[in-house]
Amino acid sequence: MSVSIREAISAEDREQVFRLRYDVYVEEMGRRQVFSDATRRRIEEPWDETAHLFVAFSDEKPIGTIRYNRRAEGPLEHEELYEVEKFAPVYPDCASMTTKLVVNREYRKSGVGAHLMTHVYSFGRQQGDRLTFVDCRPHLLRLYQMLGCRLYRSNIFLPSSGIV
Repeated sequence: MSVSIREAISAEDREQVFRLRYDVYVEEMGRRQVFSDATRRRIEEPWDETAHLFVAFSDEKPIGTIRYNRRAEGPLEHEELYEVEKFAPVYPDCASMTTKLVVNREYRKSGVGAHLMTHVYSFGRQQGDRLTFVDCRPHLLRLYQMLGCRLYRSNIFLPSSGIV
């Protein structure tokens, strides 16, 4: 399996990101999403406007995506809940948030998610970011720790995601 990752800059690539999110979150997982559009079968959120969206492709078919928001380019999602101000002086100028990691069911155990995470890590380092905030469902905590993430606070409740 050959997988390539690129930033979704074109309108077509961005649309593929929004549709993949809908397919996984709504159709597959049955999760209610505040910004889902059932008519157009897509999920686009306000944070996408200033985000760097990356897409993993296999034979030009989108199989995974991840969102990377740099605080230097706009606000981060739920900054107050994550208590990001504790990380000054790195925050705000060298901080980011990595969210919306989505992988198509067929590729979930293939390492595509880890490749997307390491890709945005490299991208962030190139941009001068020194810290990225990530949340996950409790059952995925060990996976994220294996990728190098560290737990710094207790669980929080997000209206769109539940306990993270």
